[in-house]
Amino acid sequence: MKKLKMITNGVYDLSIIVPGIQPNNWERLYNQTKLAVKNYTFEIIFCGPKGIPSFFDDKANVKFIRDFGAPSRCSQLAGYLAEGTYLTWLTDDGEIQEDSIDLAIDLIKEKEPIDIVAMRYTEGATEEDRLNEFPLDYYDPSYHADTRLPGIKEGWKTPCVMLLNTNYYRQLGGLDCRYEHTNMNVHDFGFRAQRNGSVVYYSPKIIMRCVWDPDRNAGNSPVIAAFVYNDLPLFRYDYCGKNVVNLRPLCIAYDNWRNNSPVWRRRFGNGFDTRQITPGEYSLNKGMPQEDEE
Repeated sequence: MKKLKMITNGVYDLSIIVPGIQPNNWERLYNQTKLAVKNYTFEIIFCGPKGIPSFFDDKANVKFIRDFGAPSRCSQLAGYLAEGTYLTWLTDDGEIQEDSIDLAIDLIKEKEPIDIVAMRYTEGATEEDRLNEFPLDYYDPSYHADTRLPGIKEGWKTPCVMLLNTNYYRQLGGLDCRYEHTNMNVHDFGFRAQRNGSVVYYSPKIIMRCVWDPDRNAGNSPVIAAFVYNDLPLFRYDYCGKNVVNLRPLCIAYDNWRNNSPVWRRRFGNGFDTRQITPGEYSLNKGMPQEDEE
C-alpha cells in the first residue's frame, strides 16, 4: 500500500487550495492574499478546467493543475502538491480580507497539531449581504436543518472553510470524493477530525466575503444539482443514525479521488470531448510528489 509523503519542513508556511472556474479573478485573489498573509510565506494551488492566466508565469509560489473533474476531486488533487506546513482553501469569487489569514495562522500555531481554525466568511448576492457577519451559531450543526442529524454529536462545529496542519489533513485522508462539491464533505472531514479529538477555534477576523447568487449565476447550477441529487442524500445516509458515526471510517484513502470521473458531467455534459484531457497535466511546479511504499 502506498501513502503520501509527510511534510517535515514545509517549503511554505501555508498552502492555499483554490478549485475554480473563474481564472479572470485569480490575479485579484493573489494580490488580496498577499495583503492577508504578510508575516508568513504561502503558495496557491489552483485547479480547474480553463487554464491559468499569464500573470502567473513568473510567480514561483503558484501551481496549477488542469482538471475537468468535480470540485471535490480538484481540491483533493491539489492537496498532493501542497508543500506548506498548514493548509486551507479559498473560493475564486471571494474578497480576501487584509491581515485576516496572518491572524488565523497566529492562532493555530498556539494550538495542538490536530486542532482546526474555522475560517469565518460571509456570502450573499449583494454587497450589503456580504458585509453582514454570520453569528457564531452559524458554525453549530444544529443551526442548519441539513446537519441536524442523529449521527452528529452535540458540541461539534461545522468548519465550512478550515485552516489545519497539512500532515493531519493527509493522515485523515482529506475529503471524501463520493461527495461532488466541497461542502458536505468538508462537514464530514470536520466531524471525523472532531471524533479524533480535534478542537475547532474561530478565526479572529472574517477571512473572505463571497458571492452567492444562484438565481442569477448559471455557473452555480451544477453545484446546486450536485447538492440536491447526490451530496445531501449521501450525507443524510452517512449520519442518519446515532451509531452510524461509529461505523464511518475515521481515516479514508487519500487517493479516493481516483474513483471520480475525470469529467464532471453536471458541468460539461455527456458529449464532452475527452481528448481535451491530458492526464496529470500541471504547470509551474516540479510534478506530483512521490509516494512512499508502506
